[in-house]
Amino acid sequence: MWLWIVRVIVYPAVSWLFKLRFRGAENIPAKGGAIVALNHVSYADFGTSINFFYGYSARLPRFMVKSSVFKVFFVGRLLSSCGQIAVDRGAATAAESLKAAVEAAESGEMIVIYPEGTVTRDPDWWPMVAKTGVARLALAADVPVIPVAVWGPQFAVDKYNKKYDLFPRKPV
Repeated sequence: MWLWIVRVIVYPAVSWLFKLRFRGAENIPAKGGAIVALNHVSYADFGTSINFFYGYSARLPRFMVKSSVFKVFFVGRLLSSCGQIAVDRGAATAAESLKAAVEAAESGEMIVIYPEGTVTRDPDWWPMVAKTGVARLALAADVPVIPVAVWGPQFAVDKYNKKYDLFPRKPV
């Protein structure tokens, strides 16, 4: 049911809010485990990347998401029900999320990880220093690692600068 909600609500909403242009979908394996390392410029990245992975490569990824997001009303239930992986950053239980991601990747699922661990705070949206999770995941799982860049959603949803400008639609 929850994946249906994502397909029916999130996918068309993001398509309506943004002018989406994708390149390189042929680099995402059609099947089998993979790790996608994705830069994080906006809180809208999740929705735009879902459209890329599902709409253009027919894959439903499992995102590694900081555990605090799972505490947000409805969002947490949606993420849990869709099989996303909570990451307790800086806690002893953080290794459990890495283990879950390795098992999922090795069983044929696509794992999406934001190497920075959060939305960039750089005023020009350059990536911040990556955390070690992406390297640990890459070393532990015997699957390809695909770097993906996203650009554009930060012009619509820029929480750190308190700028929200959804219209006119921004190209992503």
